[in-house]
Amino acid sequence: MIRKIVHIYRDSFSQLTTEVWLLATIMVINRMGAMILPFAALYMTKELGFTLTEAGYVMGVYGVGSILGAFTGGELSDKYGAYPVQLASLLLSATMLGVFINLSSFWPIAICMFLYALMTDLLRPANSVATASFSTEENRTRSYSLMRFAANLGFAIGPAVGGIVAGTIGYIYIFVIDIISCLVAAVILYRYLKPRKATTAQVARHEESKVTRLSTKSAYADRLYLFFIV
Repeated sequence: MIRKIVHIYRDSFSQLTTEVWLLATIMVINRMGAMILPFAALYMTKELGFTLTEAGYVMGVYGVGSILGAFTGGELSDKYGAYPVQLASLLLSATMLGVFINLSSFWPIAICMFLYALMTDLLRPANSVATASFSTEENRTRSYSLMRFAANLGFAIGPAVGGIVAGTIGYIYIFVIDIISCLVAAVILYRYLKPRKATTAQVARHEESKVTRLSTKSAYADRLYLFFIV
């Protein structure tokens, strides 16, 4: 059974580009950052003395920032490209976490948590754009499957690691580890996925893709698609 499962995954993700695998690695790191969520409320109540209501409000603010971040990330990716948006997301996420661990009162922490959620969720739509650009028509579906697998893997690993860290060396180090992981992902992105001068074939593919996008109706006009999203 295990051999069969391994064979299925190997066939599904074989022949994907190195860039797609690197993007998947970045996605794992980004989603591992979700480990702060189940422990942020505990950190605020146990370490900072917040009430449960105050901690709940901060978590609600995180949700609002996450929604706005995902939408804004798509807009910025259309305007500036996937690479700068991903790099900015990783660096700004690390910065906001660095600020967060030096705060202790309600409003500054709520604002910082909102900005952190906004910054970290800029990455997801930009990552999707980059995945498409590094995939072919034949393996695009498998590339996106790998990204989804990477996101779920990050969600699975993150809280487990966070629980071990919180129970052994303290809550604050959950945020420190997330800062380090964001910076490592930023280095990977800068070192291996920084845009290079495009070849003639790549330019032609880009122009063809642009024409295809322009000839496709807006997502907001596709009622069936909107119903599916809801």
